[in-house]
Amino acid sequence: MRSLLTGLNGTLAPVVGDALQQIGYSIVKYDRQKVSTENEEEVRAFIKKENPDLLMHFAMGSNAWTEMLARITHEMNIQYVYISSVSVYNPDQKPRPFSKDLEPKPKEAYGTYKLNGEKTSLKANPNTYIARLSWQIGHDKGSNNMLDQLYGQMQDQGFIEASSKFYPSAAFMEDTAKGLIEMLDKAPGIYHLNTNQNLSFLDIVTKLKKLHPSFVIKETNDPAIDVRMVDETLNMPLLEDTIESLVK
Repeated sequence: MRSLLTGLNGTLAPVVGDALQQIGYSIVKYDRQKVSTENEEEVRAFIKKENPDLLMHFAMGSNAWTEMLARITHEMNIQYVYISSVSVYNPDQKPRPFSKDLEPKPKEAYGTYKLNGEKTSLKANPNTYIARLSWQIGHDKGSNNMLDQLYGQMQDQGFIEASSKFYPSAAFMEDTAKGLIEMLDKAPGIYHLNTNQNLSFLDIVTKLKKLHPSFVIKETNDPAIDVRMVDETLNMPLLEDTIESLVK
């Protein structure tokens, strides 16, 4: 089995690539320095040559590139996953938590970009898997995830502001990878990958302090928003259980 991944220079895709390798996939990198994202002939020839069973589209890029990937995978009968985000929802939307039946109404440019990618993918490939991801949690400083931002606050102001009224969708990257792999065995459609059912941001940061004792936490009430997603079709672990397993 072969998996072609875009975005392997990013944060999450390498973790997912490692998880796929553990279950028998060989990983092919879509290197934008070597393969065009604009010339369809070149894109098509590359995909045909590599002949993947699965293409997972993590990378940022134009909707024209997304459309090409979705359409070509549909024509070649390749399983196609578009990596989206909880940001497609507006924090003011109700009811909460956000179910897959709720029509997204993004508030920020990133959410609009991701929603357009979803629509483009589904139009070009009706068998698209849409994976709406949560705020990712890593283990080290220096990457684009929650932990890195927490250390950034520590460096900038000497403490972390954590709202007891903010309920984010969140997941460790390894749990997201497992959820994505579980998703591949299900029917195409929209999937929400969130492991936080019960915790406020203050609760999360307080639990993470067990792993990162240098954290100094200042409790706030702002923002007061709930952006948790729900999806009963995926058997993802609870965030608090993952943290406790890492503490042991």
